[in-house]
Amino acid sequence: METAWATSRTTRRTANPRKARTTSRSTWTGTSSTSIPTTGSTPEPRSRGPARFPARTRMTTTRRTSQPIKISSMGRKRRSNKPLTSNPKEYVARQSRTATWNLVRGADTTASAHALCRPDGRWFVSIDAWDDEAWAPLMTMMAEELRQDLHTIVDESDEATLDSWRRFGFEIARRELDYVIPVDPSVTGLADTRLPDGIVLLSADDVDETELRQLDNALRADVPGSDGWVSDPQEFRDRNFDERYFDPATYLIAVDDEREAFAGLVRILVIPRRPRLALVGVTATYRRRGLARALLAAGFCAVHNRAYTHVGAEVDDTNTAAIRLLEQAGGQRAGASVVMTRRFSQPASLQ
Repeated sequence: METAWATSRTTRRTANPRKARTTSRSTWTGTSSTSIPTTGSTPEPRSRGPARFPARTRMTTTRRTSQPIKISSMGRKRRSNKPLTSNPKEYVARQSRTATWNLVRGADTTASAHALCRPDGRWFVSIDAWDDEAWAPLMTMMAEELRQDLHTIVDESDEATLDSWRRFGFEIARRELDYVIPVDPSVTGLADTRLPDGIVLLSADDVDETELRQLDNALRADVPGSDGWVSDPQEFRDRNFDERYFDPATYLIAVDDEREAFAGLVRILVIPRRPRLALVGVTATYRRRGLARALLAAGFCAVHNRAYTHVGAEVDDTNTAAIRLLEQAGGQRAGASVVMTRRFSQPASLQ
């Protein structure tokens, strides 16, 4: 997870955010309980270590609000994971999103390189090789064929891997702090958090998917290292609604019912080893009202009800507001990673 202030523009809806409004509602407090399947996401390539998920996170400042947290129409239906067959507007889908190169010696594949192009157009790469001599031919082939700036994520304490990437022109571009945050409301201090007046929470399964994708793109615009993020409809569905991972209780959308506008969202991946706070964002109009804190409270409550004690998160080390909010909720630092970048202007032939 990475954190930043959300976009400066508010995503305005042309129709009511509710897809099929009903009178059914669920009210959540710090002790409520639900039972809904778990969720996850597709990881970015990572250098010799656990996969890093590409979703990012932002926080905002907090204050006490006056409306109980409510979630409307929770889990009423499951979104189909079938490919999109029709859309209201024409779009161009990206087909070449991943690439793999294998180093073959004799009849055996001895090392591999992998690349993933995110929706912001950045290519993240990794190399799976225990033999240092395998790096040069793999890096040369990647650089020659992709002909793009290349990025990778490395644990900042892994000096050997950092040196390996430096050999091929990668330099540290950003630093992310790893946090572990408790989800028990009695520990986080979020038990009495309330929504701002006029705001309701809906499951992502109960809102228009096109408008949700536009909100997601807009919120990511100010996330460090993900400017230019634009998902096409199918890849957005694949990333966010894969039936193996999607959990409607931990992917929540804040809606201004009166203005018929999206105000923000929270998405927590309920990964078996440890859930991960993937994205929390608030549009400009609704900041500094305690909405981000309320979104966290609702998301953490759902995770807590699934018998987890903590979530993981990553925050850009320049985002002091996000760091403060996580630490106010009891978050503890658990390490750091760096994003390294190699510019395309460098020679492709590497030794």
